[in-house]
Amino acid sequence: MTISYSSPEVGYLDQTAFKKLGFTQNVWAHDTLYLSGLAPFTGGDPEFLVHGIGSMKEQTIFILDILKKLLEAEGLTYSNLVALTIYATSAKEFFGVAPLIAEAFGDQAPTQTLVGVTELAHPEQRIEITAIAVKS
Repeated sequence: MTISYSSPEVGYLDQTAFKKLGFTQNVWAHDTLYLSGLAPFTGGDPEFLVHGIGSMKEQTIFILDILKKLLEAEGLTYSNLVALTIYATSAKEFFGVAPLIAEAFGDQAPTQTLVGVTELAHPEQRIEITAIAVKS
């Protein structure tokens, strides 16, 4: 099986963040792409910039945009997504922004798991999304 690693520059975290935190954004295993958790951040070492402070809606819009760009960097689109795991600090607030996700994916929505959490990587972070996509 072929495995390859990449952290495309798409206006998200910079390369110092991946190196400092010890992870890769995208990992291909044969024809399956695994995307690390996407958060509402840009920058890296020494500081992250958090987008949409206080707004899960703004953070979700930012994450969906970065997800689309990361998929495009790998020659894929939203239609290649097969699974999402969404970590949210408030299920009630998430259900208010779920229509944004439904609209983004339309009739080709991937599977989805919502996990309620008490905190994420940054105290201002409200949501994080991991994704799995396949080449069709």
